[in-house]
Amino acid sequence: MLRRSLSTYDILTVKDVVEAYESRGEFQSVFLTPLVYVLFFTFFASAALTHVPIETMFPSQNGLMAALVTSGSDTLTADSKMKFKNIQSQADVFPWLIDTFVPSVFVTTDYNNMSIPVDQVGRIAAFQKVVGAVEIKAYVAPKIPCDVSASLSPIYKSCHDWANAEQETPWYLNPKSPAQEIIDWFQEVKANHTLVSDANTALHINVATYNGELNLLCITALQIKFQPGGYVDTRSKMTSMPL
Repeated sequence: MLRRSLSTYDILTVKDVVEAYESRGEFQSVFLTPLVYVLFFTFFASAALTHVPIETMFPSQNGLMAALVTSGSDTLTADSKMKFKNIQSQADVFPWLIDTFVPSVFVTTDYNNMSIPVDQVGRIAAFQKVVGAVEIKAYVAPKIPCDVSASLSPIYKSCHDWANAEQETPWYLNPKSPAQEIIDWFQEVKANHTLVSDANTALHINVATYNGELNLLCITALQIKFQPGGYVDTRSKMTSMPL
């Protein structure tokens, strides 16, 4: 029979035992951490599906997108209505407001041009009832002298401080107003250059709607940003809140 002396084995010291005992927490964390992550993910998914029901939000936002955040082919004809995403210059803003935005928001007649019931006035896409008023905010850059050190500055006369644009007093439009009344107001504003001008840096339109079928409140923010180089950037954002 073969025998080994104790010297051939690694001797386990008291220190080794203590270190092994103290390292138990590290092993526990290694095995428990994935479980904690799984529990957190499960909680998040449950909360998301409970408090933000996608099956409710999608049809409401889809209808608002189709009515307010309009887009279309870049090929435009004389009979084409200006779409929100097709706005390329300041000259396109009022055609979009008058021909597309107003008929979609200030609805007082049906597709037969017959007056609709009072409780259905001010609905977007038939189901989105406008809450409160339509808010319009314009941002204007104050005039400043152009850079006098530039040799061509005399031919430009005045410049604008784009970095310090100021918000003008907001306008609030009654959604129950007849569409023609709102169109007349936009025509007046256009003639006075009080809503869109060379000094404007942005135009924000906020519309809050309530869908009783889905019990959902949605805030649609439309933003038209005018850059000093002449480029026009159109953006939209929707925030939905189940009630």
